[in-house]
Amino acid sequence: MKKIEAIIRKTRFEDVKEALFEADINWFSYAEVHAIGQARQDRIYRGVMYSTDIISRKSL
Repeated sequence: MKKIEAIIRKTRFEDVKEALFEADINWFSYAEVHAIGQARQDRIYRGVMYSTDIISRKSL
């Protein structure tokens, strides 16, 4: 038995899940992870300002 840990974006979770099923890996666990990086800045996307200090990710 081997343990593999990966941090992936929420948008790629379904792709990774399907790839695991195709590789006959039928059991896995995941948890939501919130990272706080050192590069903190405010950004504007479609007129909405948001901060990049907390980035939501999923850990698989």
